Amino acid sequence: MKIRVVNMIKLLTMMIVAAMFAFALAPVELRWTEADVWFVRVVSVVCVLSVALFFVGGREVPKLGLTDALVFVWTAYFYLNAWIGGDRPCDTSLLQACVTLVAYCALRLLLTRNSVVAPWFLVACVVFCGLYEAVTGLEQMVCGTSRHHLYAMTGTFLNPGPYSAFLMVGAVTGLAALRYSEWPMKGGNKRWKTFSLSQMSRAKLAWAIPWRKNATKRAILSYTMFAASLFLLAVLPATCSRAAMIGVGVCFLWLYREKYWKYRFVVWGVVIVLLVAFYFFKQGSADGRLAIWAASLTSWLHSPWTGLGIGGFCNACAEGMAEMWHDNPALSLFESAGVTDYAYNELLKILVEQGVVGALLCVVLCATVMWRLYRQSRALFAGLLSLLIFSMFSYPFEMLSYRIVVVVIAAWSASSSLSETGRCESLPERKRLLKRGVCMVVVGLSLFAMGWSVSKEISRRMTAEREVFLFSGLRNEVFIKDYYILLPYVVESPQFLFNFAMTLRESGRYRDSNAILRLGTRVSTDPMFYVLMGNNYKDEQHYDLAEKEYLKAFAVLPNRLYPLFRLMLMYEEMGDKEKCSAMAKRVVRMKPKVESPATNDMKKKAYSFLKETKQHEKNCDIFK
Repeated sequence: MKIRVVNMIKLLTMMIVAAMFAFALAPVELRWTEADVWFVRVVSVVCVLSVALFFVGGREVPKLGLTDALVFVWTAYFYLNAWIGGDRPCDTSLLQACVTLVAYCALRLLLTRNSVVAPWFLVACVVFCGLYEAVTGLEQMVCGTSRHHLYAMTGTFLNPGPYSAFLMVGAVTGLAALRYSEWPMKGGNKRWKTFSLSQMSRAKLAWAIPWRKNATKRAILSYTMFAASLFLLAVLPATCSRAAMIGVGVCFLWLYREKYWKYRFVVWGVVIVLLVAFYFFKQGSADGRLAIWAASLTSWLHSPWTGLGIGGFCNACAEGMAEMWHDNPALSLFESAGVTDYAYNELLKILVEQGVVGALLCVVLCATVMWRLYRQSRALFAGLLSLLIFSMFSYPFEMLSYRIVVVVIAAWSASSSLSETGRCESLPERKRLLKRGVCMVVVGLSLFAMGWSVSKEISRRMTAEREVFLFSGLRNEVFIKDYYILLPYVVESPQFLFNFAMTLRESGRYRDSNAILRLGTRVSTDPMFYVLMGNNYKDEQHYDLAEKEYLKAFAVLPNRLYPLFRLMLMYEEMGDKEKCSAMAKRVVRMKPKVESPATNDMKKKAYSFLKETKQHEKNCDIFK
């Protein structure tokens, strides 16, 4: 009877883990979705279910280890840093961190010694997620249903960049499972030489492997996993993701490190050639990321130990770009800079926002999880390693999908070698069970209350975003009151803040408009927030303040022509011909990052002004 209960608990645990991976395949949006709300509710229910399973079977509580301690310390520092920073909107980051913590704790309560799942099951879930995304991407390519108008395949994501990470992780995990033979059968975690049924007779096969029944299963699983990995690797180049290819390459060299050493010089030469080719394949994109990293580090140097505060990356990037331009206006990186919402390096973002302290906590936590995975499952180790490498060039952990994958694997690694805790032999059995039961009930109900309240808050924010979408393009004075009502829920949306500021400006409320624009500069690197502030000051005839904002807009993104053009028009309105001529010359001579009809019109108007000024000066010389 006891064995039957334990098996039922394991089956239920596997179903819950599979359901969490199913949430990782939900369509991704820019901000909140229904998947976020339901995921938090599911993990909240899992907390209560774990408490019930404690009384039904097992009667175990998780033994806290180094991984758990690092998770709790980093979370506490994260919230302390957000509280100290204070002046930057960071509600989204705080809610995401809370969701991640509740999910981790729920899995730690669920995955006890009697219910921990086998590594092969997680490997199968990861590979299946990659296959699902690959099939979805191919279907989009054939049917033309991609979620981005510029790319043929995006899967459940909005662009092929983060989409490629699922293909990469699935392929690497499958290859590692082949390499280390992590199968759900006796002797499955032992190394064994690869074989082919076509090369061995049944007698030889039975002699080589002592388990006759497992031989055919091994062959089927081997060929299935090989076919799945090969399929994912075949689809991956269609995404044109350099970060994913680098992740696959590094992990492939690690998996077969014993075999390539003989040809290491040739391999290293090929790697160097490929890296150079990757750089020149999308040189503008690579230089743009270098500009983002350099600007962010420039701002980080002003507060290296504790960082600039949670939610402060975008503002730090903009301020760093302006500082770099003032120090060296001729820097070539400015030609490829652009507006960004992401750091394209997760560790760099943590360093900028949380400082050296937060970055060290992150590195130590990752190292601890990877060390445990290396001892427990080489396949999961390789898959997570590829995702960490990918995160050095992209932004996977900004999305719920990859946070779910990491949380499940990290919680499993911390739970796979648990033993009973809180045991004191001097206490009677009933007192021990009572203490454990009270502890589990308090923790489970606390996590349930936390998760459910977070789900309600996310639901309110999602509803607010839907309402914003209904009148986002209607810049009418009658909507100002609605804008103010929705402001606390979407204060981190640059598009909402810009539309709100434009509505206030068109209603003649210039100071209120500038207040909203100031908020926009905290959450966005777009220089148009500064340009619009300059327009407001100009209309109020505060020309000195307008000039300051126009120059700041240009410094934030020195390859934009529009701030200089607006400054030229302001000088013309002021009647300052000398400054207007100087600015018109800069407009004519400057080469923008992207030429368009709008930039050509600006240059033509500046040239016409210079031509009229020159003709006027010639006429004045004639009269003299």
